Amino acid sequence: MLKKFTILLSLCTLSALCTPCFAQEEKTVTIQMPTQYGSCDVRELLKTHAPVVNQSKRRRAEAVQERTLWIDRITNLPEYLRDFYDRVDGDIQKVLDGKVSSLSMPELSHYDGDTYAYKVCAFTETFPFTYTSESDLQQKALEAVGDHANRAWDQFLSFIPYICLCINMDFPQAFWLNTTYSYFNAYSINYSYNPGSKTGNSTYEITMYFTLKSSDYDIRRSEFQSAELVAQGVERYKTAIETIFSGYPEEGTRYEKLLYLNDWLTLHNCYNSLTNESSRPDIAWSPLSALEGTVGENGPVCEGYSRAFKVLCDQKNIPCILASGWARDDLYAKGEPHMWNQVKMADGQWYAIDVTWNDPVIGRTAAISGGENHNWFLLGSDTEVQPGFTFSQSHPEDKTGGFSSQGSYSWSMADGPALSPDKYDPESAGEDPGEDPQPHEDIITLSDITDLIDRYLAQ
Repeated sequence: MLKKFTILLSLCTLSALCTPCFAQEEKTVTIQMPTQYGSCDVRELLKTHAPVVNQSKRRRAEAVQERTLWIDRITNLPEYLRDFYDRVDGDIQKVLDGKVSSLSMPELSHYDGDTYAYKVCAFTETFPFTYTSESDLQQKALEAVGDHANRAWDQFLSFIPYICLCINMDFPQAFWLNTTYSYFNAYSINYSYNPGSKTGNSTYEITMYFTLKSSDYDIRRSEFQSAELVAQGVERYKTAIETIFSGYPEEGTRYEKLLYLNDWLTLHNCYNSLTNESSRPDIAWSPLSALEGTVGENGPVCEGYSRAFKVLCDQKNIPCILASGWARDDLYAKGEPHMWNQVKMADGQWYAIDVTWNDPVIGRTAAISGGENHNWFLLGSDTEVQPGFTFSQSHPEDKTGGFSSQGSYSWSMADGPALSPDKYDPESAGEDPGEDPQPHEDIITLSDITDLIDRYLAQ
């Protein structure tokens, strides 16, 4: 189930921090407000709800248009949170390029007490107030800004859980990251007043933080909780991908390429069938498990298979997204939480691939079980998987992640790509151009420089 936040929104009553003074000069007081916290477990969201990154502007524009990135399904996202998402994207790429970032070494980030965190955004505003006596001075100063500060935190809480889900769904290549996220704020009020006119100005400052490491939390999976272990994991990741692509049909059609990737994963892995999910290691949900070809207790679950498949498609610039929802054998079954993929073919249509169900468990624990198949390969929404039972009925997708805003702000949502109604037919599709051309290097324009300056000045 979705874990609820514990959020302290009430303001504590503080004793006066200065000795009352009845002189006519202006006085200033600073109040440190209680820290407020929140958290989000993406794995729980994906379990309980029927729930890529291309670097060039050309590819990015295409992704936005078709909403192939989960982040683009929110059309009213505050800009500062989109900037934060892009910052995470950049830090992930640094790690994969063999460099160090805050996502592999949290100690590089902002430090507050025992906590290392990204500074997401800071808000500050000033409002006037009046008071009648020293006894109500502080209360009036708090009232002048309290609603405004709480509104900023409320907006952050409304959108940050979906940001966390998007990081998880759009960046499967970040194999070392946990699926549980934590965040908090630092909140202070500063007010000045004039005892003669009984007027004042109250200023709040609230800063939002995204936790990377604390005494009881680490954004890195348990297997990768040091920069050295992350670096070793990156080498394993690159080696695994190189091994897989050693037999990749570079000159083949897109159909043949996808078939090769599906078959490699099904022939080198065995689904992790440990009945007690709590005993499965984190690696089972990571693409690294499936990319390395794993059986036994470290073998992949559906998330491991589908994330690995997206990683491989992204490497070859084949449009691919993660789909999340439920999977069931018949129309009347409740089913279970599941993840699979959707890919775009040369005909411009999207089709579903469920690598996990193409590698069924049939009583064996070896990588090759004999049950590997193509039954769930490039299916359309209306493809019958059983008589009178279609793929969209067997795999009902939740296109919003199955949850809603945790604050007062509602989301304006758009659907992702729609599946073709029919199964892909490689013979009738005609000539397939194979993989997309490599993206061109971005050209920095005057507009780009202006945007960078504006962002810098806004900080």
